[in-house]
Amino acid sequence: MPTAIDFDTAAAALSAAAEDVWTLIGTCSPLLGPDVVDGGALAQLVELTLEVSDQNLRDASSDLADLADICRHRAAVCRSYTQELNAYQRALNRWVDIQGSLPPGAEGPKRPRPPADPPAWVATSY
Repeated sequence: MPTAIDFDTAAAALSAAAEDVWTLIGTCSPLLGPDVVDGGALAQLVELTLEVSDQNLRDASSDLADLADICRHRAAVCRSYTQELNAYQRALNRWVDIQGSLPPGAEGPKRPRPPADPPAWVATSY
């Protein structure tokens, strides 16, 4: 299971990739000026191909950025669950201490409840 650190690392890599892809948009069009392709059906095909390629790059960059956002969110959820689990463990330790110090037959506080189960992809970082 990936931890918050793993999700953070993935988010950083995906964000960098999104930026790298974005910088490629429009880089080929200036290379194919009138000295390379001049008019006619071929020029139209090349222009259309470059427009489609630029749109594909925009889409890919956006998708990579979206995946980075998902990874950042998952990192935050992992951290939050780890904090909840740590708080539960501290409360449980206190409860055990109290139970051990009660006289026989005395009733102590209720046992703390563990946090709700997280999504299946959550891993704690112990």
